[in-house]
Amino acid sequence: MIFSTVFVKREDVHYASSVNRLIALLIDFIILISSFYTMKSTIGFVIQKIPFHSLILPLLNLEETIISLLIISFSFYFAILESSSLRGTIGKKLCKMEVVNYVGRKLHLTEALYRSFFKSIPLVMLTMQLGILFHHSSLSPYFINSITFLFITLYITSFLISKQNQVIYDRATGAFVIKH
Repeated sequence: MIFSTVFVKREDVHYASSVNRLIALLIDFIILISSFYTMKSTIGFVIQKIPFHSLILPLLNLEETIISLLIISFSFYFAILESSSLRGTIGKKLCKMEVVNYVGRKLHLTEALYRSFFKSIPLVMLTMQLGILFHHSSLSPYFINSITFLFITLYITSFLISKQNQVIYDRATGAFVIKH
């Protein structure tokens, strides 16, 4: 597909709906959570084979480490696939969508990383809210709940008021999710 510089105003471009985007996100989460449990089992198995693992294990906060790795993996999964020639994650490809910039080309890796960083903020806040990540934090649970609510509200509101169905992290990076 060849796009002109006025790509965002073209009538023949179909922007992905909230339902399509949520289905794609659900598929991607299933992939990432499956990877998470595989990684957790593998790390647990490897640690069991280390001599004196019963002395080492209490020093590691394995769950917090794995959750942190999951969030980092989440960000890189989206950024790498959305900036590649695929122009989208596996979920987006299965739903016949792609992520493009304001002229209809693939995102640069830096744009995709920036977009993924903002996309992952509610995930980080949710894990903090559940006490899984940073459970030794001095932050108030009310503060964490408020910030989580603020980001989710901001994401939903920005999507609802956008003619191109953009979430705020799409707007910040000039990205559009289109449907074929």
